[in-house]
Amino acid sequence: MKNTQFIFAALSACMGIMGCSDETSNALLDLRLPVSVRMTGAEVTGAFKVDIRVDSGLPQSFTFNNDESSFQVNLSGIEPDELHTIDILWFEILNGFEIEISEQSQVFTANANAVIDAPHNHLQFDYDADGSSNLDERAGGTCVWSAQEACLNSSEGDIPTDNLLFNGDFSNETEYWWASHRVVNPVEGEFCAFSPATAINRANANLGYRDTLFLPGNNRYILSFDVRAETASATNAALNISQQNENPFVVITQDFDVSTFYERKTMILEPTNESLMEVHLVFNYGNGMNNTYCFDNIVLRRESP
Repeated sequence: MKNTQFIFAALSACMGIMGCSDETSNALLDLRLPVSVRMTGAEVTGAFKVDIRVDSGLPQSFTFNNDESSFQVNLSGIEPDELHTIDILWFEILNGFEIEISEQSQVFTANANAVIDAPHNHLQFDYDADGSSNLDERAGGTCVWSAQEACLNSSEGDIPTDNLLFNGDFSNETEYWWASHRVVNPVEGEFCAFSPATAINRANANLGYRDTLFLPGNNRYILSFDVRAETASATNAALNISQQNENPFVVITQDFDVSTFYERKTMILEPTNESLMEVHLVFNYGNGMNNTYCFDNIVLRRESP
């Protein structure tokens, strides 16, 4: 992790000194990355995040880059010389995913001598249930998402591996996938398809997954994928559900800008009580111009809420 200092940090409050005001019920707090705990064997993607709750209130969220040794947050809800509780949840932002690392909880009196130095609890955050916490996984350079420690793409670091889709990296060329128009130069590692000028509407040109999916209820689903186009344009990702004697209808859909180089896109389906049956995954990109769209690393991942 580039010898970057990790986030086993103490949080020191500056109530009563420059920049803090007793009249605003706010306080500036310094977040410092320590020199004692370092990450090795893993690459940092550039950001960390903290969610801070004061007296069990709404979370106040802050992000900072991995190359910052310290930074300040303006925390609301702090009354000087009064007793408060503070709960801090730490995340690493890795390949666009927020990974819970540790949490702190403490009772303190808000004055210039207050220091938040509660221990970091981290053993409860173990996404792959392999007995090694997310923090230990990241420190050791192993994958938080896979008990087999096989990252989906080792060159990009750790991204979720429990993919509900087959051949989402197109290592077997176009197996499990189809396109409504000509496939362009089929090769391992990407799926490129032509969209003709006669495809006036989005739904007139598309790429889709051949198998239908069953998505159990009470789960959160995250669809992520890499996409580029010969000419900058847009695409639409849609999960459609089929019902007997009815046309498919869109369960969830989202538009994405597409540039001429690969960019990773993410769509989130929030939990519902109902399971979704006969679900079709489709990317639509017809826009009345000749263009070629390329997709790679398509992942549909299930998270328990």
